[in-house]
Amino acid sequence: MKRFFTQCLVDHKSIVRARLRHHGDWHQRIWEAFGPVDGDGAPRGFLYSVEETPDGYRTLILSDSVPTRPNWCPMAGWTTKVVPDDFLNHSKYVFSLTANATGVREANGSVSPGG
Repeated sequence: MKRFFTQCLVDHKSIVRARLRHHGDWHQRIWEAFGPVDGDGAPRGFLYSVEETPDGYRTLILSDSVPTRPNWCPMAGWTTKVVPDDFLNHSKYVFSLTANATGVREANGSVSPGG
């Protein structure tokens, strides 16, 4: 299975215009870069990371398909490459993780942990 690695470099002004204020905004916008999928909320195969840089933000995306560059990411800041087949065959990797709390809204309107 081919995988793709995408980098999106975005300046501060573009972030403000796109109203990217928190991780939930980033997740939604990255989700949209993979286009419509059968069924609302259908899974999309990607992992991403967002980090602040002196010039703006850098988003890294590992995905099962090629994402479409969103209009809030400058063309010069968007790069997608095919991940070499052997890159994900190692037994160990080092990385950092930021996780967002999720909840499931029940039919009665209450929110329970999980997702």
